[in-house]
Amino acid sequence: MTFAAGVLLGLSMVASAPGADVRARAAPAAREPLLVVVERSHGATASPEQVRRAIAEELGRPVVGPADDAARTASQMLVVTLSADSVSMQLRAAGDAAPRRRIEPLVSGDSHLRVVGWLAGNLARDQAGELREARAAAPTFHAPPLPPMPVIPAAPPPSSVRPAPPPPSVAAADAPIVPTQPPAFSPVAPAAVATAPATPPARAPGEAPWRLELAFGRAVGTSTYHWYANLPTDSFERIEVLAPVRSGHWSWAAGFDIVNSAPGDHLYTVSGAFVRRFDLVTGWLTADASLGGGMLFARDDGIYPAIDGAVYTNSGTAGPYLVGHAAGSLAIVHLRVLEIAMTARVSDVPAASLDSWKEPFFTFCLGARVALQ
Repeated sequence: MTFAAGVLLGLSMVASAPGADVRARAAPAAREPLLVVVERSHGATASPEQVRRAIAEELGRPVVGPADDAARTASQMLVVTLSADSVSMQLRAAGDAAPRRRIEPLVSGDSHLRVVGWLAGNLARDQAGELREARAAAPTFHAPPLPPMPVIPAAPPPSSVRPAPPPPSVAAADAPIVPTQPPAFSPVAPAAVATAPATPPARAPGEAPWRLELAFGRAVGTSTYHWYANLPTDSFERIEVLAPVRSGHWSWAAGFDIVNSAPGDHLYTVSGAFVRRFDLVTGWLTADASLGGGMLFARDDGIYPAIDGAVYTNSGTAGPYLVGHAAGSLAIVHLRVLEIAMTARVSDVPAASLDSWKEPFFTFCLGARVALQ
């Protein structure tokens, strides 16, 4: 019965549609047949005979179909429209308005037929109209006017000892509870958002991102007799990629060197090294120490004069030779995007004849390291 009561309350709202509140028809005789016409849409499972049988059990009166002979004497016709998930009904009588009822969603199984029968009984007896009349006849409650708000005196300054609250009075306990109106809604203005200008993050002392170095300098070998006296030097170029590094940590670098010993005589070195950085003057000066190795190639395309005044050319390629090197550099790092570096390196390259064992080879260069990040 709980389900039926809930549906009945829902029908009291549905029946308030235009024409549903007319109750001019008289109650039919108890034994007068009721003509029930069943319209089924796609998905409806109950048959017309099951629907008429359920309505007859609910009303306790004869229920006939359009094909029965007794349908000609029926003064009322109930049209039942069934679908897969809802049921709607319309009761028609000569000279009367046609009230309607509808329920959705509709359960399946035996409960389906019980709801159909109950809805037909509700419509035939016009129980929703009785509820509307009872609700219209009920007295309307009007809340008493609100008393004026009392003036609250200013609170005294707080003290360290809080006094105990006074006991409630009997008059206050017996006073009726007066409902108060909620405060008026006012939208809250969004708080102002302060945004700081975008600035690059600060770096740790001696920290550097990816860099690309281009350097130029001089190179000198020790194979020449009394090389330290006249210091014959050759031009030198280097391009190098340096990985990110921090002070007191290891990193790595890889580069390509070209030494121009004479016109048409060149040394090419592809090398890599492990690098450790030291912060000497924070924000200004750092030192790098590296240790690594690589492969050296030699190319000779020189033109040489002969004793008889003729000239001849000598072309050839030698290598590769495995070489090692140790280097140190000082870098000015005050600019975030550029480092100015001075580097000295010593390598163990082959002798000038390229057929003897290796000997020291020094390079000195000045270069610029451009930040890639």
